[in-house]
Amino acid sequence: MRGRERELAELERLIALAHEGEGGVAVIEGPPGIGKSRLLAEAGHLAAERGLVVATGVADELDRITPWAALLGALTSTNPMIVSRDELMALSGLLDGRLEVLERTRIALEHAAREQPLLIVIDDLHWADPSTLLALGSLTAQLFSYPIVWLLGRRPFPSSPQMEALIQRVMAHGSARLELGPLTAVACTRLAEDLLGHTSDPGMDRLVARAGGNPLYIVEILRGAGGRRGDHASTIDPGTQVVRSLASVVLHHLRSLSEDARRLITVASVLGQRFSVVELAAITGQPTSALLMPLGETLAADVLAEDGEQLSFVHDLFRRVVYDEVPASVRLALHRDAAAALTALGAPVLRIASHLAIGAVPGDDEAIETLGRAAGDLFGTSPSAAADLAQRIVELLADEDPRRPGWVAAAVQMLGWSGRLQDARALGEAYLASHDLPVALHAQIQLGMRRAWLMHTGEPYPTALPTHLVTDTSISAAVRADLIAVDQNPAILARPAAEVAPMLDRAAELVKIDGDAIDLAFVQSIRLGLEQEQGNLLAALTIAQAPLAGFPTPPDRAVAIRDSSIASCLATLGRPAQALEILADALRAASSSGQTIIVSRCHSIRAMVLLEIGRIDDARAEAHAAADLADSLGFGYYLGQALVTVVETSLRQGDLEAARAAAGTLAERSPYEPMGDAPWAAALCADATGQAGVAREALEPIVQRLSQSRFVIVDWYPSRLPHLVGVALRSGTREQAAVAARAATEIARRNPSVASAAGSAFHARGLVASDPELIRVAVRTFAGSDRPLATAAAREDLGRLLAERHVRDEAIEQLDAAYDAYVTAGASRDTARVRATLRSLGIRKRQVMVGRPDRGWESLTKSERLVVDLVARGLTNREAATELFLSPDTINAHLKHAFAKLSIRSRVQLARLAAEREHEQQRA
Repeated sequence: MRGRERELAELERLIALAHEGEGGVAVIEGPPGIGKSRLLAEAGHLAAERGLVVATGVADELDRITPWAALLGALTSTNPMIVSRDELMALSGLLDGRLEVLERTRIALEHAAREQPLLIVIDDLHWADPSTLLALGSLTAQLFSYPIVWLLGRRPFPSSPQMEALIQRVMAHGSARLELGPLTAVACTRLAEDLLGHTSDPGMDRLVARAGGNPLYIVEILRGAGGRRGDHASTIDPGTQVVRSLASVVLHHLRSLSEDARRLITVASVLGQRFSVVELAAITGQPTSALLMPLGETLAADVLAEDGEQLSFVHDLFRRVVYDEVPASVRLALHRDAAAALTALGAPVLRIASHLAIGAVPGDDEAIETLGRAAGDLFGTSPSAAADLAQRIVELLADEDPRRPGWVAAAVQMLGWSGRLQDARALGEAYLASHDLPVALHAQIQLGMRRAWLMHTGEPYPTALPTHLVTDTSISAAVRADLIAVDQNPAILARPAAEVAPMLDRAAELVKIDGDAIDLAFVQSIRLGLEQEQGNLLAALTIAQAPLAGFPTPPDRAVAIRDSSIASCLATLGRPAQALEILADALRAASSSGQTIIVSRCHSIRAMVLLEIGRIDDARAEAHAAADLADSLGFGYYLGQALVTVVETSLRQGDLEAARAAAGTLAERSPYEPMGDAPWAAALCADATGQAGVAREALEPIVQRLSQSRFVIVDWYPSRLPHLVGVALRSGTREQAAVAARAATEIARRNPSVASAAGSAFHARGLVASDPELIRVAVRTFAGSDRPLATAAAREDLGRLLAERHVRDEAIEQLDAAYDAYVTAGASRDTARVRATLRSLGIRKRQVMVGRPDRGWESLTKSERLVVDLVARGLTNREAATELFLSPDTINAHLKHAFAKLSIRSRVQLARLAAEREHEQQRA
């Protein structure tokens, strides 16, 4: 550990904190041989001495297929295992099992960390599979309050967008980043002295200087030059050492092995970083006894090492150097041999597939069949890896092979499902342009590209859908229906309803021919979207609640789509309590069936509904969780919905910095203007800081769409219209305000008997006309509803107008009621504004919300106090979520805020603080 004292001290600090109950993350970066693995191993020893459970996993360059390979390697390395591989792999049957795997892993880690602190080490992260990267990004954030230290070792290169997203994600949560550079000259000398067992002399210094500060290089230079413990420079021949690179030094060392040993490690390099003696014997065709001598030689030479019941290369660089020295043709043949040997041993199909993906040759039907089974197994848990295998199958199939178009269609679907939209589009469009395909296959490829594009962006596909694909009867009716629905969904925001409605009606009729309940629920969800965009909220609910005709017992996938659609309609109609109830059903159905996009949809709707009913704390926490989920899975549409709720809740709580940050992310990541989320967030932030011109400009695209009777920006949250009127008036644009008021009036006209729409219309018109009588009607209309913030806003505006007209008593009455509602909701910024208005009328209010301190118990909101009370009693996030009817992610978000306010970082500290507070209260 020479020269790494600072880095080791940082890891010791994290381990000590874990011993006291606090978690943490550290990313250790550096080039090959710089000492990452050595540092991680030393951290493992220190953690074990401290009583931590140490779980270690290593990613393998030759196995980036098996889902969660590196993470599961760690979590199954302990005794007893933290999580069962078989239990998680059983979830591969789900449509998309990634979220369910994450949830079960999180629960297992919560229970394990309650028993004993954990150190989880993932080395060679740069080779990790996509599912491991997704899991690490989520679990490190979700489990921040537990005594779990995560150490992630990686090289800066190779990298990937998903890898960089993971690093940015963990860095955003305050993780340590240790970049290992070259050792100093002094440290190099000390290391050499340790290795040789004597003090430095000029000859040794000259030799060591060639290593450029790389510790592995130093070890190999000394070994290659004949150095061993006790030798002086005079006995070492520096002239014999090849010093072009570290790899050349490693090769020089390996050449000292016998021919049998070199042959053995050549075969081993193809098997990967870790392998068994049985596998070596199978691929070489030799009995185990024949391998004992060469194996002993490689162990003695520190090339291989025992790793539990398996063997591994002492350093991945050793394996890589050997592997790269093998001629490409021989290497491919060895991979084929490895696949055959592993098949004979009954190895898992994914292990076999990783070799076939490299070594298979075109036309190898057995390889194609195995890769196909592996891709099918992977799709539900690692769609990106499944897509890579499907693309490899396409390469192995001859152009004239009748199976090839089907695998192109499958690869397009898998690429799209994993969020690799440009890859899906490039493959699909290039194949369609160069092949005259049967029309049914053409339709499947188009559907794969377009469904993924819609699912991840919500935007129109860049090219028009060929008309014949929705008219040709040789294509199944269900596929044509799905093509129409996918094509028309973004058209809802761009084309006249008279053009879109007949197409969606046609899709609904086609589904009934040969579609299933899932197809029908999907088409109906888009049909109701058209009604919502047109402001026909009651009609949308009627469509959402319509039975899935012909499917008396629809599967959970269909139920999840239907129930989430009903919930969205109930939210627009001012029935939030019912919306929350049915959202819970939709979430259960979506989770059990692996509908990740519906899970994301439910969380984003839930955040808006919680805001609507005045649970601002919970709404903000849920919105953060929804945004994290949508961002990690690439669902841009629901990311926008979640972030705009983050903006609104942050502003109501007076956290302008958080609102600006969310608005900036929204503009960057989900800027699709017809949705209105990004301009609305920008307008709100500008209004909060008195930037009238910026607010005016931001509102323009929203107002333009409202003038065309396009209501998507407000149809899920009608009380935005009076809010929009207020922003427009404060920015000095009465015409914008008038357009918004007319839109509110039109929505109310189209939805008679809907109190929320009527109240919003009266409120908006009253603001434009400065007419307290209209707003008084709005207050009466809202009275008794589940929309306390909308009611409070109307009362505040009524009170302000009455005060301007010197109707002091009634003004104070209305402002008092608004004040109480804002206090109950935790809307500190709104409370401060009303308090100031009351002060101008001679009424002074206690600083119930505005005066809350930034730190300490008194700074906690009501929701945060409920959460910390339960967690302090020892409940896990899931147990607390069940108790409070929230999601575990919402609990986690509350904990983050509470921990920051209490200046603590662990559940242990929270329990101690709670006990001290209770003791003080009892004494008082």
